[in-house]
Amino acid sequence: MASTPPASGAELIATSLKQQGVDIIFGIVGIPVVEIADACQAQGIRFIGFRNEQSAAYAASAYGYLSGRPGVCLTVGGPGVVHGLAGLLNAQLNCWPMVLLSGSCDTDQVDMGAFQELDQVEACRAYCKYAARPTSVDKIPFVIEKAMRTAMVGRPGPTYVDLPADYIQYPIQDRSAIQALQLPLAVGNAKSQADSRSIQQALMWLQQAKRPLIVIGKG
Repeated sequence: MASTPPASGAELIATSLKQQGVDIIFGIVGIPVVEIADACQAQGIRFIGFRNEQSAAYAASAYGYLSGRPGVCLTVGGPGVVHGLAGLLNAQLNCWPMVLLSGSCDTDQVDMGAFQELDQVEACRAYCKYAARPTSVDKIPFVIEKAMRTAMVGRPGPTYVDLPADYIQYPIQDRSAIQALQLPLAVGNAKSQADSRSIQQALMWLQQAKRPLIVIGKG
């Protein structure tokens, strides 16, 4: 009788995203994020591929603006992350919710000149409200939930999650642990509202103004 193959870190990532209400991901697949895209599609999440990470990140940021929920972008590491920085900055300046997920080198190869190695957390930190790498595979759901929540709470903006290759490929023998995963829905009630007193003050000023100028826009 054939044994059930173990699950993987990629499946844990996909499950975490699915529980956060993610139904579409923009990006480019490659080493080491192919498994993430496969796992997401297996769970019914639509993946839209692009020719360049910059375009994918812009699409994710625009999706965040249009939908009111964090747009998710998936890229490879190194140059893929650098290309995606344009979308992060666009989301930051316009206050659009967005989450960038990127693969990175194995944790035991850090500072050893691994394939396209880059300190991606620090590279993204200046353009994000939150940038982090899970400290272990079991912390992946926590970091993804926090990234989704932080992108929405207060003034919306972008966040970044770094996903090492060995975390993505990590074999999880107990598949039921993934199936039993229950994360709080970060996006559900996260939309912030202005203080009611400030709104009343603004209304009073508008009522008293003789020649008011109202500039309406994003950000």
